[in-house]
Amino acid sequence: MKKQRKRKMKFGEIIRKAIMHKKITVKDLSEKIGLSMSALSNCEKGIRPALGAEYLGKLADALGLD
Repeated sequence: MKKQRKRKMKFGEIIRKAIMHKKITVKDLSEKIGLSMSALSNCEKGIRPALGAEYLGKLADALGLD
């Protein structure tokens, strides 16, 4: 039997799942971390590269991620 490898989640998928889990909107989250809604939405969709360290920390705190 072949072992199935777990697929790593993409950055946008992690954001999307955390937003859904927290039951908040992209707009609310963007205001909380000080990033435009379109920039955060583009990260979630994988259009924009990952955020800088400053925003990653704010994002992790706001979503309760490690």
